[in-house]
Amino acid sequence: MEPRKAARKLSLELIQELRLPVKLYYPIVNTYIQRGIGVGFNLGRSQSSKHIPVVKLDKNGRIHTVYDSMAMAARANNVAVQNISIAIKKGKKSAGFNWKLMDPNDHYVYRS
Repeated sequence: MEPRKAARKLSLELIQELRLPVKLYYPIVNTYIQRGIGVGFNLGRSQSSKHIPVVKLDKNGRIHTVYDSMAMAARANNVAVQNISIAIKKGKKSAGFNWKLMDPNDHYVYRS
């Protein structure tokens, strides 16, 4: 049986067993049961997985600084996150530097 259908069936059985008004308690009970069995919720994904390292490049294309996320890069360089995002997407400069998302397959030359 599909997990959502199983949760729905279990919710209705529980409400009937406890003799509760279905219209009032079904949304609450069903939500708790779905959370309990992990239906509709991405339980394995953590917040930190959304952070993609960002590379600040000098005018020669060498790495100047690597940041853990766009937000950290924006704070460190006193610019808006949107400016760095646009610079990455359009290949423009922000805060006087070129920016790229860190890709493990790319080969970068570190400045000396």
